[in-house]
Amino acid sequence: MNSIDAAIVAVDLQGKIVSVSSSARKIFQLPENALDLQFSEVFAPHTEMNQLLTKCLEGEEIKYITIKLPGIPEQVLMAGTSTLFDARSKVVGAVLSCRDVTAQMRLEEQVRRQERLASLGRLVTGVAHEIKNPLTSISGYIQFGKRIKPLRKNH
Repeated sequence: MNSIDAAIVAVDLQGKIVSVSSSARKIFQLPENALDLQFSEVFAPHTEMNQLLTKCLEGEEIKYITIKLPGIPEQVLMAGTSTLFDARSKVVGAVLSCRDVTAQMRLEEQVRRQERLASLGRLVTGVAHEIKNPLTSISGYIQFGKRIKPLRKNH
């Protein structure tokens, strides 16, 4: 569990934490004595981690949702839960798994921004082209008009 870069918290059917990865300790700022504590003591009641584990223990697995940690709004996690089974396929608990996707989300936002700027550049180029054509014609007529000597009236 210490070599896994995902934050993993496993709980038994009573909600007692039975396993925690080192990444989970770091990301969720869990105390050293988190093992054997109730997950509801470690995660505040209205946090998404608490709600995810509660739903999973009630039989509702959640796959691939993004969550933001309270107090750290710029950090984005991809989270999911799974039912924990023993060797005889008996349900023994739930597992919360999270991966920090903050850098990936920032990169995707930069790509979207670059795409919007490129689209804007294409639009501006097209508009400039559409304006340039009539202006070139008008300019040509003006230059042509300057070269022609005005007709003089004979009295």
